[in-house]
Amino acid sequence: MTSAVAETKILGDPANLQGFKTSGGVLVSPGKVIWTAYLTNDKTAPSGTVLLDLNGRDFLTFQNIMMIAGTGNPGLVLGTTSHSTSITFKDCTMTGYAQRLVNYTSIANSAANWTFNQCTFYSIQGGNAILITLTTSGSADYDSNFQFKNCEFLGDMSAGLSITAAGGGASTFRGGGVDVYHCLFNTRAGVSTVSASISTSIPCTVYNSVFASGQGTAISANAASQILEDFNLIYNATARSNVDVGASSVAGTTYAPLVELGQFRYTGELPRNYFMPMVNSPWLGFNAASGGPNVDISNRPRPSGGNSASYAVGPHERHDFGTKGSSSGSSVLTLLGPGDHDFLAPLDAVAASISAYGMYDSGHGSGSPPYLLITNGSEIGIADASAVMTGASGLWELLTVPVTAASAGFVTARFVSRAAASGGNAYFRSASVK
Repeated sequence: MTSAVAETKILGDPANLQGFKTSGGVLVSPGKVIWTAYLTNDKTAPSGTVLLDLNGRDFLTFQNIMMIAGTGNPGLVLGTTSHSTSITFKDCTMTGYAQRLVNYTSIANSAANWTFNQCTFYSIQGGNAILITLTTSGSADYDSNFQFKNCEFLGDMSAGLSITAAGGGASTFRGGGVDVYHCLFNTRAGVSTVSASISTSIPCTVYNSVFASGQGTAISANAASQILEDFNLIYNATARSNVDVGASSVAGTTYAPLVELGQFRYTGELPRNYFMPMVNSPWLGFNAASGGPNVDISNRPRPSGGNSASYAVGPHERHDFGTKGSSSGSSVLTLLGPGDHDFLAPLDAVAASISAYGMYDSGHGSGSPPYLLITNGSEIGIADASAVMTGASGLWELLTVPVTAASAGFVTARFVSRAAASGGNAYFRSASVK
């Protein structure tokens, strides 16, 4: 494993599709997969040993795991014992009382190729949630390729930092390339470089993100040109330090924070993720720099719910925004602009088909027509499949996806609009399982 050249995956199995059993032969109940430093029980002090010491291991992907730190520093992931490359964390939650959750140190002239995708970090005590030390080089500046996409950073509002890039070593040339796309920072400070030994020719970048604490400095650099930022929404008391203003960024209280904070509890709406933009939120259709992911933190398509071809700012789009009724009839689900709406479809362990009628108007455009997607069926043996409209605008068309479940259960039927511009509509009706 210390000389790996291909990916190895460590996957949480919350549905227990693999049929794991206890030492007594009892099937393990489905539930969150938790990797924890609380070794005795959840009410006894945790271990001070780092949870995951990579120690030179490469090409590893960790997915669907909740990691709970102990009292060490770092508490969760250590990448300093020996250089580890090509490490991916996806759909993971990283939390604990440790001052630092992840600690990484590079080797000069060597790309890290680390990615955190759709992860949530909750550092209870504050400190630097992520500390990346880029060793200086004797030959040239280099790109560390350390990326954060669709991540949330939550924690200590009085002292917490989120992503910190530091420099190490006495050589002339420097490392850079810590890149942030579509993240949310609800901590005192967001992204910072704290050393003169960070590259200005290969800068760190921060795009499409929300800084929502109202305190501290959102984006700060030790020297000018170490960080480039744009297309960000910044509520922090100080937006930037030693960082040029992005032409499409918005700072201050200009944009109302119209986001979901649990309102569904008393409005009778569908449950929604915290910090998902509300209907007509200025976070929707905010625009986006190139290079950002085309799905959001829920792994659902961008853009969605803003009646705009532009992405929302931060990790969340608005989904399940369909409305009842339109000029086509009161029993029709209407999606205005691009986006998606999900329903659960029940299935028995027999051959069946999931169907719905679809239609789109001229404002939607025919270049990428609407479609019906069947997804989230792996637990009952159903792979993703879709039926895409082929007809002209203004005509109802039957969309059918055949399915055969290995056992009774549910799949997600997703209606998708791919409207080319605002004002375009997609319609769906008469959904059925037969």
